[in-house]
Amino acid sequence: MIVADGYRAELILPMGTPIVSGLGEWTDDRMVVGESFKYRMGDNHDGMWFFGLKNGSYAPMCPNGDCLP
Repeated sequence: MIVADGYRAELILPMGTPIVSGLGEWTDDRMVVGESFKYRMGDNHDGMWFFGLKNGSYAPMCPNGDCLP
């Protein structure tokens, strides 16, 4: 990936990242089957942005309804 001078890129949700606690390490062997993978971030999930809190309250900005409750 090429990032222009003055900018930075940061990977926030790579494939295999647990979405629940208590899972073991991800081996990244590209085996996306089994019970473990059901509770991990998959691939091809473009459009993942961080929507922070505004004044300590939940303030999502996702007009298409894809927000987590």
